[in-house]
Amino acid sequence: MNHLINLELYTPLEFFFYFTGFFLWGVLYVILMRNIIKYKFVEMPFIVAAGNIAWELLYSFVFEMDMGYLLTWLYRIGTLVDVFIFIMVLRYGHKQITHLKGVEKYFRPMVVLIFLGWGILFYFYRSQGLDNSLGTISAIQLNMVISALYIVLILSRPTLYGMSYAIAWLKMLGTGLVTVFLFLHFPDNHFIQTMGIFVFIVDNIYIYMFAQRRKAEKKIA
Repeated sequence: MNHLINLELYTPLEFFFYFTGFFLWGVLYVILMRNIIKYKFVEMPFIVAAGNIAWELLYSFVFEMDMGYLLTWLYRIGTLVDVFIFIMVLRYGHKQITHLKGVEKYFRPMVVLIFLGWGILFYFYRSQGLDNSLGTISAIQLNMVISALYIVLILSRPTLYGMSYAIAWLKMLGTGLVTVFLFLHFPDNHFIQTMGIFVFIVDNIYIYMFAQRRKAEKKIA
């Protein structure tokens, strides 16, 4: 790919929605890393963190994307961030499942196996022609898992300590803008459009749950 941005295949409006969504996810990552350092707790569900780094590694260094090499290098920078988050998951991620006794000693090898599993799935998904050149089908499917597990996480936590309302909003807005891109660039792919709508709905349910939980905790305090 010789283009910085490929305006032959993608319109300026499509770039706007995709890159703005990408930028909001970047802000999300900055807040997430700050909170990990501050609270010694990783808000991102560990299954998702393992999937994120597997996806980023493949689409940064193995598979070529047709949107231009600017996006490739942005994903490579994102991979460095995901490496940090993954290391922190190995260190603090067991705190997400403190209600399961005895799981801590098995946690790290379990997360590594999940990472390898995600990587194998994503690799064959793309190499066998089930994904598109941007990997948006597997990415939005991973986002479905993220959204669902965030609800599981908030329901399993005794408090919101270490969790961010801003991250809830940034995830919804960032993925929502990418979903608009999906409608624009893949107008006939109702499968991927439906997944984007599903993620948007579940993200808003999570925002509502977070707001209600935060309100209740403020009353107790």
